[in-house]
Amino acid sequence: MIKFEDATGDVIELFEKVKTNLFPELNDALFKLVWRNKKKGKKDGLVFAEVMSPGEFTRYLTSEEANEENGFDFIVIIDKLIYNNIDEEDKVRLLRHELRHCVYNPSKEDRKSQYGLRDHTVQDFYEDVAIEAQAGGDPQWKERILEIGLSLYEEQAEKKKAEKKLKKKQK
Repeated sequence: MIKFEDATGDVIELFEKVKTNLFPELNDALFKLVWRNKKKGKKDGLVFAEVMSPGEFTRYLTSEEANEENGFDFIVIIDKLIYNNIDEEDKVRLLRHELRHCVYNPSKEDRKSQYGLRDHTVQDFYEDVAIEAQAGGDPQWKERILEIGLSLYEEQAEKKKAEKKLKKKQK
């Protein structure tokens, strides 16, 4: 199984909808969405998604696809297994969380300098909880997705182990 692949269809549509509705300052930013097909994280934690600001080499490699000399402004990597097994509201929460890390600074002169990232902080956690509380949502959404993800990856590992055992038995 290949570790990464281009994201397609519904995730791109939903991402664009979340970006347009909640982060209009990022509408001109160029985003590349990528699926991660393998688990990332430690035994008791997972990375559901992450956003990166590409370096010069990645910008060069993506310039043709982005139809922009400087390539993409951001690359968003999403765990495909987890994303495809959570409900629509959690998908929006996940994409919103990643977009909250993206910043636009119009006072900078060149495009590469105008877009950047905001780090994870304790304040970021409290802001996520506040956003959910204001919307009457679920401040525990990350914990729920973690449980879903851990369960999915445990099930996947057990299935691989059983397949391996069966192959060994057939020899």
